[in-house]
Amino acid sequence: MGRRSCWNWGIGERQGVNNKVIPYPDFPKLYPKQHLAFYSPQRIVITEASTKAGKSVGALCWLFEQGWAGGGGRSYGWMAPINKTAMEIGYRGMKEFLDQWDDKRLFWREVISKQQIEITDRSKKVHCRFNFFGSEDPDSVYGFEYWAAVVDEGSRCREESWQALFTTMTFTNGPMRVIGNVKNKGTWMYRLGELGRKGSDLYGYQKITAIDAMEAGVLTKEAIDAARETLPDEIFERDYMAVPHDDARSFFRSQVLEKQRELFVRKPVRRRFSHQTNELTDDPGGNWYCWGGPVYSKCTNYVFGIDISAGVASSNSVLAVMDKETGEVVAEYVDPHISPEDLAELAINAGRTVFAGQCGSALICWEANGPGEGWFRHLLRAGYTNIYYQHREGSRGERKGRRYGWHSTRPLKIDRLGDLRAAMVDRPGQRRRIIVHSDVCLDEMGRYIYMDDGSVGPDTVSDMISGARASHGDRVIAYMLCLMASTDAWRHIKPKVKPKPGTYADRFKMDKYIDLSRYEKEVVA
Repeated sequence: MGRRSCWNWGIGERQGVNNKVIPYPDFPKLYPKQHLAFYSPQRIVITEASTKAGKSVGALCWLFEQGWAGGGGRSYGWMAPINKTAMEIGYRGMKEFLDQWDDKRLFWREVISKQQIEITDRSKKVHCRFNFFGSEDPDSVYGFEYWAAVVDEGSRCREESWQALFTTMTFTNGPMRVIGNVKNKGTWMYRLGELGRKGSDLYGYQKITAIDAMEAGVLTKEAIDAARETLPDEIFERDYMAVPHDDARSFFRSQVLEKQRELFVRKPVRRRFSHQTNELTDDPGGNWYCWGGPVYSKCTNYVFGIDISAGVASSNSVLAVMDKETGEVVAEYVDPHISPEDLAELAINAGRTVFAGQCGSALICWEANGPGEGWFRHLLRAGYTNIYYQHREGSRGERKGRRYGWHSTRPLKIDRLGDLRAAMVDRPGQRRRIIVHSDVCLDEMGRYIYMDDGSVGPDTVSDMISGARASHGDRVIAYMLCLMASTDAWRHIKPKVKPKPGTYADRFKMDKYIDLSRYEKEVVA
């Protein structure tokens, strides 16, 4: 960045006062870690950095260069958590750089009413403009068309505003740089950084610590040592070493999720279910994500956990398939567009064929609130009887009730999610009761937090994989229902019984027509 160059307007070098060539602004030279943070090849780069490591300076240099090279009157954006921060850090910093470059303001001007800085030629024709704004109001971000953007202190910006900024660049496909201090593992910036850490073509990831800044001469060893002695260890690691910690509100602990990732996460095979052949076939665009198959064992039993949406793309409908004997989730179906009726048909056909198992059909459990309230009628009309009945939780015996599906309340949902959390841990004398292969589901679990009203739910984020406008933790609910159904399956399996010899039922062979499971003492081995 210490180089000087001429501003090429497309028809030769631009001429300034007394026909002298306009030099490139003498911005500070970036040290290697700074340079990587802004000049990595990926379109979107997430940089978690120590406080006062020079991330804002690097961002200003990078954004100006994007505008300088782009020209054509295009707009470039700088978003900060609040408007005051955008003006104090971004706007004032850019203004100071430009004052050093052209103190007479022959080739730039402020438009304070619009919070803009414009680069112009001598005729005052706009070459490019820089907009500075806060993330308080996501609606105010829409309507612009940015060709490059910086999100400053991304861990503190509203996620809805980040999503709005992302959509404004759909046409331009411009580069974005998200910078900021680490806050915790529950922020949208941390989740995007996870994509970069995994080696995405779209997302890059960089980290700048206080040690990196000290080696570059930006911070002094004395200042870092003073911070280490003064601040609690957790705060020092977060603000100076860019080490995130769990959000105190997190429901699922990151250590448990990371252990699941380390042991079990695998890339799924995408498949599509054919209603003509009743088979799963490989299809890169299919909505089934399978770990195993396409032919599944008939020597075990399967349970379906289903979270039903209205099918209007606001959230996903998810069908998870668990092997009851091993606790392994062997497949999941995810689609934000499927209607409840079509989802019922899919569950019935798949439950009777691919996942029939020993029982001849999979046990289906679904959340009966919302779109799932009358869903049982679709199953009964098709003659599907291996369905979940909610039992009387919290009472002695907890007998099977008469209500189809699982009707959730706030306390019940917290209790069942807690059971899912406990089932993921391998304790002495107790094996892990659920095996999760889905990395996306583990990401959703990482977003579950305790809300201010005492409930538990996810931070809303768009689902880039399925196309849902918002992910409401639908996979997590489906997995929770799988675990619940597999635990309670003994209530739903009708034992093979014979009536007592000489009785009315024996003489008329009524065991063929009625459920005799209440004669538990008469069960034939």
